[in-house]
Amino acid sequence: MATTIRPEVAPAKPEQPDKGASAIADPGPLGLAAFAMTTFMLSVFNANIIGTLALIGVVLPLALFYGGAVQILAGMWAHEATGLFLLAWTIFTAYMLLASFGTNKMLTLTFACLFATFLLLAIGFLAAPPNANIIKAGGVVGLVTAGLAWYISAAGVTNASLGRTLLPVFPWKK
Repeated sequence: MATTIRPEVAPAKPEQPDKGASAIADPGPLGLAAFAMTTFMLSVFNANIIGTLALIGVVLPLALFYGGAVQILAGMWAHEATGLFLLAWTIFTAYMLLASFGTNKMLTLTFACLFATFLLLAIGFLAAPPNANIIKAGGVVGLVTAGLAWYISAAGVTNASLGRTLLPVFPWKK
């Protein structure tokens, strides 16, 4: 059970989640889990752990329906277009990384790894010809990123369900 929020009433204590009937579940853990799973699957492909043909049947539906339609488009473009697409995501991730310093250290670490993933993949795909070793390194860092995102998702659900911190995310001191 995720943290619950009723728009008209803020909970008095975060360690005692509101259990009202009109509560809305926190979408953050679900979004992080979708991101983690898609990143994991695509990173296995990029790290060349399992061959292209073996993953295509799994990655396509996952990226299309669970991770978002945009991610699958990169796989259909030529390597220069894929590199440019990844470069754009690298720029977006850079300023999200800066913004994450206002949240918690686990999210900051996740964005730092995601930035490194996108940067490596962009460099690898923009190389002429594409550099398989750099793309593979990006895939490996992507696997770390997926693991971190799953951890934060699990922390959001578990900590809220138990009403205490079992999986710490280490908030930044303000």
